[in-house]
Amino acid sequence: MHTITNWLAIGRLSDINNELLLQGHKIKAILVLGRESASHNLPAMALDVQGDQPISSDVLGEALSFIHEQKAQGNKVLITCDTEISLSTAYATAALKEETGMSVLDSFLEVRKYHPSALPNPVLWQSLAEIYGEPMAFEELQDIMRKIEEAS
Repeated sequence: MHTITNWLAIGRLSDINNELLLQGHKIKAILVLGRESASHNLPAMALDVQGDQPISSDVLGEALSFIHEQKAQGNKVLITCDTEISLSTAYATAALKEETGMSVLDSFLEVRKYHPSALPNPVLWQSLAEIYGEPMAFEELQDIMRKIEEAS
């Protein structure tokens, strides 16, 4: 599990069944991306989305409304998917953009700062770029990441 901000974390789907892990990271709400869900006492939303499909602006809107509502209540939200690399990263990037006003690129780079293996796949990246009207080819994103890694 990776804490991105005091109100947002990214984790694996299996993390939602680990009460000690959730408590240790101060998770108070869960957004499940995929088909599985768990029974727990935390506020949760489950969305049947797949990482190989473009992000629907309607579904993204549902997710962002849930995250915003939970953040407003002082709850830290865990966004989960199977691998915690691509799908959850894309939704976390959108949440940061919405809540902070940063660009999609800067929001993603902020996520990656705390989760170094985070990387939305090309389909998800293109969806975010189109939804927010900030066109950037996936190859351009890879070039930026390469330059950042070379500089560090």
